[in-house]
Amino acid sequence: MIIFGTGFYGKIEDYKNHWIETKFFHVFFIPLFPTSSMCVIDSSFRKRTGWDLALHSKSVKAAYGRFFTFIIAAFFLFWTFENGIKNFLAESIFGFAMTACWIYLYFFYGKPTAEEIQSRDKMASCTGLSVLPHWISFSHAESQLKFFTTVYQEKYPDSDWKADLKKGQRNPQQIKLLYTLALFNCMIFDTPENEELYYKADNDYQLAPQSSPDTRLAF
Repeated sequence: MIIFGTGFYGKIEDYKNHWIETKFFHVFFIPLFPTSSMCVIDSSFRKRTGWDLALHSKSVKAAYGRFFTFIIAAFFLFWTFENGIKNFLAESIFGFAMTACWIYLYFFYGKPTAEEIQSRDKMASCTGLSVLPHWISFSHAESQLKFFTTVYQEKYPDSDWKADLKKGQRNPQQIKLLYTLALFNCMIFDTPENEELYYKADNDYQLAPQSSPDTRLAF
């Protein structure tokens, strides 16, 4: 009987239960080729919740590297313990080297940097999602700009968010909403004026006291 199908491999950028993984076609659970990558915001057995990304090269490398270094290391270490290190010194060294590679790929490769964590914390405090902005697709950013524009209008009737941002605000929740709007607005309409608004919102965010988000992105 041949066991085949699709499965997720190459988990990277794991932080606060949000990460990137790649779906592979496999035969006997050997990853053969990737079909899509995904930003995961929730998971259960054989199920992921999130949105698709372009194939993520680091995740693909992690998947292949972790699987095949594990197989190679296991084979050569078994060979070493069965036949003795002295008789097969080169093979033993190679086996230990592959083990070290597997440890690096599994426990250290693809971990978020301090700068990425800071950016993801900022997104999480505003939207509830610990992701990097460029993981969000253009279409999602467009829909979220509309969504948060509506939220802002409901919270602050007869207000224009761009005008409010330029004037400056003291309410922490309003500042977070303004940052979120400025970010998505700049992602959709990348103009010098919108970049200036984003940097203004980012500076206001840095100076504002932090609190939990009252609105979460809806994907």
